[in-house]
Amino acid sequence: MSHTPFELGPELVEAIVDRIGAFATEHHCPSIAWGLSCDGVVTASGATVVHDDGFHPTSGSVYRIASMTKSFTAAAVLSLRDEGVLSLDDRIDRHAPELAAVRAPVDDAAPIRIRHLLTMTAGFVTDNPWGDRHLDIDDEGMDALVRDGIVFSGATGSAFDYSNLGYGLLGRVVKRATGRRVQDLIAERFLEPLHLTRTTWLQPDHDDRARPYRWRDGAWVPEGLDPLGDGEIAPMGGLWSTVDDVLRWVAFLSDAFPSRDDAAPSAPSAPSAPSAPSAPSAPLSRASRREMQEMHRYTGTLQLPGRTAVNGYGYGLRVRSCARLGRVVGHSGGLPGYGSHMRWAVERGLAMTALSNVTYAPMADLTQDVFELILEHDAFPVPLPLDAPLVNESARRLVALLADWDDDVADELFADNVAPDEPYERRRAEAQAWLAGCGGSFEIDQVIATTRAAGRILLRRPEGEPFEIQFKLSPAGPPRIQKYAEIDDT
Repeated sequence: MSHTPFELGPELVEAIVDRIGAFATEHHCPSIAWGLSCDGVVTASGATVVHDDGFHPTSGSVYRIASMTKSFTAAAVLSLRDEGVLSLDDRIDRHAPELAAVRAPVDDAAPIRIRHLLTMTAGFVTDNPWGDRHLDIDDEGMDALVRDGIVFSGATGSAFDYSNLGYGLLGRVVKRATGRRVQDLIAERFLEPLHLTRTTWLQPDHDDRARPYRWRDGAWVPEGLDPLGDGEIAPMGGLWSTVDDVLRWVAFLSDAFPSRDDAAPSAPSAPSAPSAPSAPSAPLSRASRREMQEMHRYTGTLQLPGRTAVNGYGYGLRVRSCARLGRVVGHSGGLPGYGSHMRWAVERGLAMTALSNVTYAPMADLTQDVFELILEHDAFPVPLPLDAPLVNESARRLVALLADWDDDVADELFADNVAPDEPYERRRAEAQAWLAGCGGSFEIDQVIATTRAAGRILLRRPEGEPFEIQFKLSPAGPPRIQKYAEIDDT
């Protein structure tokens, strides 16, 4: 779904480039590759190099994206759910009996279900540094880990604790349920159909990849050990990718909004150019992609300019409810030698990803900074209006009734609670007062659908701001208005 034509403009692009350069210097990032897209079309991209080791990245250069991998694993699990192979409410030992011993150490602990692993609520301890050093653990190592006992931070289902191990166990569940590694399913179901041609589970053998660094004692030093390979915990963070491929993945996820009637294409087409990723829909239903981006577990609040934002976790994605931008979805990635982030404003269509090659580079801070910069320049795309024909028709009929009251027409328009809630005689008098305040006639300035069954009507007045009426439809068909009321902020 397309927003109005969107351009950042040369002055804003220059300001973004300057901000990224300053950020790279401040946070000792040897390089940062970045890109911005709107509705799946790249609007700006580039790279900043602070430590010149001969690598000059582009939007097609490879970095390790670490925990951004989790969204791919979650998508694979949902695709199996959609096929009936498993249920998110299945106990994990239903598919992997060897995991029966994985249980919180209290008598009344709930069994761990696939949904708990997806939402980080199994009760495992937060394990970022530990998990980062165990990506390549093999089957026997995972078996030994389970056998020796997993440490719990709390009872299953009671709280959010970020767990890389949980996503490793998702990989084990998928392997037992299907006989195949989740990595192979991800490659087959998403990387290939979506043409993510430079996204791999193994370190690329070409030279167009960022070498990992660590900032130590005021200097960049190579990140010592070779990056870990593709093992049993890799479903939590093993992928290598590029700005172009990540933006294509984001386009695929965000194209699930808004919900709509048009059919998904049977198969995605190859992109015409790497700078203009398409958003094919075939590998996973839009409904399941939206489900990934719902806030399934509250994780806390964040103070942003203007208001407090509410944060939560979906399935392999972090979700924020922001008064200024609506729903903002994303995920960070961090491994020894790398840091990355992807972020998109669902209702606005704007997305950004940034990849760097220094240990735990705070790319989430950078994407937030750039979003704030775009807000400061009043350059964010405008949210698309909700397609809600019932709301628009009900608004038109309500305004006509308020302008010329008729009890019979009211009976046809209103649900059966309206007259008992407030007699028609009083409603008629109220409507006449509203009509006088609008200069003797009602002229609709705008109808704003807040849902498919509720909305706001803005009526012009001779002076000042529009007069606003809010209304909502009743649950019983045929659609009728159950409530309407004046909202006057003057």
